[in-house]
Amino acid sequence: MIQTSSPRSLFVGGLIMLCVGSILLAVAGFLTWRISGFIERSQVAQGTVTALDPVTSNRSDSDSGAKVTYAPVFTFVTGNGKTVSVTSHSSSNPPEFALAEPVTVLYTPSDPEDARIDTVWQLWGVPLLVGGIGLFLFVVAGIFTLTLRFLKRQMTPATAPQ
Repeated sequence: MIQTSSPRSLFVGGLIMLCVGSILLAVAGFLTWRISGFIERSQVAQGTVTALDPVTSNRSDSDSGAKVTYAPVFTFVTGNGKTVSVTSHSSSNPPEFALAEPVTVLYTPSDPEDARIDTVWQLWGVPLLVGGIGLFLFVVAGIFTLTLRFLKRQMTPATAPQ
């Protein structure tokens, strides 16, 4: 029989994944709380995508060099008539929006530059990714725990009835 991993390494691996998963879920919870607060404080306006700003990442794929994604730049008019232009913090390739596309915007009246396009990805993308990775690590840690329990039972000699 070939032993591919020891119970100790499964325990340590599971513990590390549990800790990292806990941290990621806590971060996702914090981000969700902040976004919920932003939504409660915000007002709605209709805007337009006016540009697609190229964002170059330092990370490179095998042969293709630096990766370029596109962040939408959107313009909207606040309730008091001020025109505001904001570049989204979220970018993608291919672009999520087209030039001149109408969008619904959420903005904070006290700070109109604090604005976001009202889509699931633009609002909730980061917490969903961070929470998804955290949840995945929890599941893997659970599998490690079950495997460890199974291995422990296999290593314990069976007691014969007397």
